[in-house]
Amino acid sequence: MNANREDDNDRKIKKRIAIYSALLVLIFAYIFVIGKMGLCNNRKMSETAGMAIMAIIFGGVLFVVIKLVYNRRLLKNTFKISLEFRKELCKRDKLLYEKSGGVVFEILLYFLLFVTGTAALINEAAFRVSFLVLIVSIVLKVVTYMIYSSKY
Repeated sequence: MNANREDDNDRKIKKRIAIYSALLVLIFAYIFVIGKMGLCNNRKMSETAGMAIMAIIFGGVLFVVIKLVYNRRLLKNTFKISLEFRKELCKRDKLLYEKSGGVVFEILLYFLLFVTGTAALINEAAFRVSFLVLIVSIVLKVVTYMIYSSKY
């Protein structure tokens, strides 16, 4: 039974590595498409839009690379894998994660980051609206997490 659990954990880690690798390829494909279409050369960008697109792209690449390296190292050490999955199964943390948005918020966040980055390159008015929605959603996530963490 313990061997099955280790195989499941290895499979989960390998799945995460594959997802992060695909995500890294998609980010570089997005950068390539932006460069080929000449979106970053079409207009004068505001300072906020320029900083936002740089933070989104380079922050995204850095985040994905860190997660990829972490999961590859985790795959080599079976003891760390068991500790990691025990930590993930903590009921209180899982409840707080789900109550404050969970997977739905993560998907929304990644979508908003993509839209905000693209809008920063194409249209200033669309960028300002999507940036505002992004900031409001992050603030709502933090506030709901704090409220639920004091409650549970």
